[in-house]
Amino acid sequence: MRRYHLISCIKYDMVRVLTSIQFYTGVIGFVCIHLFNIIPELSITNSSPVLYYFSNRTGIGAFEMILLFCMALIYSTSFCTDWNQGYYKYSIIRQTKSSYICSKVIVTVLSTFIACMIGYIVYLVILSFFRPLFPGNAEEWQYYIEGSGAAFAEILASRMPILYYIVDILPEAFMYAFLSVFALYISTKSTNIFIVLSSPIIFYYVYNYLSGTFKFPYIMLWQFMDQGVLFWESWYLNIIATFLYYLIGILLMGYLFSKGVKRRIEDRK
Repeated sequence: MRRYHLISCIKYDMVRVLTSIQFYTGVIGFVCIHLFNIIPELSITNSSPVLYYFSNRTGIGAFEMILLFCMALIYSTSFCTDWNQGYYKYSIIRQTKSSYICSKVIVTVLSTFIACMIGYIVYLVILSFFRPLFPGNAEEWQYYIEGSGAAFAEILASRMPILYYIVDILPEAFMYAFLSVFALYISTKSTNIFIVLSSPIIFYYVYNYLSGTFKFPYIMLWQFMDQGVLFWESWYLNIIATFLYYLIGILLMGYLFSKGVKRRIEDRK
């Protein structure tokens, strides 16, 4: 029965997020920010492949704040909305408290991950109309293989280099999913939507500052794991390890979210 309640709740939340204006606004914003970031280079370089712009996307700079906002917009405010409108009462009565909480965490992770992947795919498709996906000669290929870093160079040298684009996105998608669940947790502290949406931005930059100031060990630098946790290993081991790495953070934030929701409900009684 509990499994039925959870699956039913997840289905409802997935339909809710995929039919919401926030989901498509977040994806469109994500795509636009990446396009705006490369417009100056597009006007300067005429022959660079899509791989060049994709590999240099980490230099997103000040636009990173808007990307974090766009990803948090996807579903991190769902509990805020439910609480402010009183809808959570009907959800918990119809399902169970545990199903409601687990569904919120699972769907926030899935929808953020999906939005990030769709955003990058749309971005790559748009660029492919103006530039080739890959370089045209062996010398350029070698340049990009050597410059792509140890993590995913083997994919570029394989028979299916197109996988490089998908695999290279995954660590970033995991990070956005983690930050979205963090914002979901913050919604148990404040149901002000602006505070919830800005919380991953504040957390990201404050943590970035603290990690640099106090010289945190490498394993704690989740904000810099764009090449994965085990970037010196084969790409599939690297991706598995990176997924598990962020999963620990997601589970921690999910646990805090659960405690926060239960505390709020008890205080309301």
